[in-house]
Amino acid sequence: MNNNTIVNNEKPNGRILDALSTVINGKTERVVIIGESMGNWSHGVFRVITCLEGQRLYNCIVDGREAKVNIKPGEIYFILPSGFFEPASNDASLSAFLSVAYFQDYIRSIILHCPRDGSRSDEDCYLHTANKLGEFGVAALELLRKTPKALENDLEIVLPLVKSVLSFTSRLIAENKDPVSSRKSSAIWLDMNRYLMDHSDTRSPRKELARIFNVTPNYISNLFKQYSGKSFSDVYMTCRLERAAAMLIGSRLSVKEIGAICGYNYTSHFIRQFHEKYGMPPTAYRNERVRAPTPSSCVPEPA
Repeated sequence: MNNNTIVNNEKPNGRILDALSTVINGKTERVVIIGESMGNWSHGVFRVITCLEGQRLYNCIVDGREAKVNIKPGEIYFILPSGFFEPASNDASLSAFLSVAYFQDYIRSIILHCPRDGSRSDEDCYLHTANKLGEFGVAALELLRKTPKALENDLEIVLPLVKSVLSFTSRLIAENKDPVSSRKSSAIWLDMNRYLMDHSDTRSPRKELARIFNVTPNYISNLFKQYSGKSFSDVYMTCRLERAAAMLIGSRLSVKEIGAICGYNYTSHFIRQFHEKYGMPPTAYRNERVRAPTPSSCVPEPA
């Protein structure tokens, strides 16, 4: 097994290309641009999310207010780097969706299937390109970022831009003959950290990372120890608690809801771990720091 492999099956590029083709060539009834966070966790990169089958409930911020949207096939959600758009933790819908994230040096594409029991599916697909989006794709992203509020719902304006970005993405993946990445271990470590922040409710995070990145659990433990000086469990707990701290400050969700979103089955366990890290229970933390910025140390740059 190649420890630098970051895809979870032999030909994920074909499955990603099929999904992109469905979105690009299919009928789109709605495009929604999400750019607000109100202090909630945001990815810091452009993302495109669309439902391939079924439906999925997401939490987001719209016009300065917390909202829930039920995404369905035929809808495309374009999330700005500042936008908060996360699956609702209590959603038991049966669905499959495509998420494409545009990082500085590469594109990450994911197909996730969500069974009703909350488990992960063997049909999930995770792929990085070896190259970043080209200048024309980046230009389309920036045009979407600068779209005036009054025109965000105008399909004739935003849809061609979104589909052009996806077309550039599809072309880049198609040209990526070998989907197996040879990126450095430090880059893989950063990607694993981002995945943990994005999926803080994962039930078996080390096993999940091993499956998605096609490495052994022992490799993951050594990697985290090498670059953080901490155990995998400690880093994962820090990721969950930092995300919870940001949500306490920037949302009106209850402590119980935030604990569930951050992967805690029992609120008492969440409160105890939060108190150990921050020196106070979640409610007190929220009261003291509401609207104040919370620095994150979960994903430091490796030396």
